[in-house]
Amino acid sequence: MNDPRFQFDLAHAYPVGLRCPNGSTLAMEQSACRIVRGDLDYVASQSILRSCFELRWDDWEQKIREVLDAARTESLPMVSLYARARGIGEAELLTSLAHVANDYPDVAALFHFFSVEGMARALDVYRGRPLINYISGERWALDRTLPMLRQHPVPVVVQPIDDAGIPATATARIEVAMRVADMIEPIGITRSDIYVDGLTPPIGTLPFPLEISIETIAAAKEAGFSTILWPANAGLGCPTGVMAAGAYAALAVQAGLDLAVVASSDQFLNGVIANTNLILKRKTKP
Repeated sequence: MNDPRFQFDLAHAYPVGLRCPNGSTLAMEQSACRIVRGDLDYVASQSILRSCFELRWDDWEQKIREVLDAARTESLPMVSLYARARGIGEAELLTSLAHVANDYPDVAALFHFFSVEGMARALDVYRGRPLINYISGERWALDRTLPMLRQHPVPVVVQPIDDAGIPATATARIEVAMRVADMIEPIGITRSDIYVDGLTPPIGTLPFPLEISIETIAAAKEAGFSTILWPANAGLGCPTGVMAAGAYAALAVQAGLDLAVVASSDQFLNGVIANTNLILKRKTKP
């Protein structure tokens, strides 16, 4: 890497850990990976999404409240609020989501946006401390989102993509994340409030193997970032997709994953993450 502030060596990323036969170490002193409930996200089944996208806002609101109620019951820290309702534009939709989320101050909201103006309006309304997705390293996207972030310096999900596309290596992806950090840290968004998305292509479908995603998580943690994944994506379209997603999630937790967006119906993946935390003796941050 050309940036002298950051040098990443996966084999020596963690000074304390479980020694492996190849001399590397497994991260043992990381905090637990927390589940973000993602029932209304694209990790849900495609049939659910197709039917729900035809719903009007009143029906969406009922579903969203059910998910928020469930997250509160499960003591989960956050819900991923993703909705596209019939007869309502994104700006109005995001504001409506923020109003609903305000009724659940003990459950944080992960908002997804395409309209910067709509997201800014929602942040004016929302009374909690949200996480917003997505910010990328593409120059045109940063130019559009920086004014909003100056007004609302909230935690963000950074997808390590630049004007040239998706970098092929973890090192190059972290370089993108660091360029974004250079622009948003001065406005009050700390390194730990920048959640690097490891990017999760379905196994075997893109030229970037899932190994690069795991390395991206480890490299991001080494650089002081927080991390997030949608692990179910790893198994989409694969005959053994459930097992692939489970193995991928376990490796990501070991590498230092902070947030995993998972549907409540995915009992297997929820169990994998919980048990990986248990085996590695990971504890939730106070």
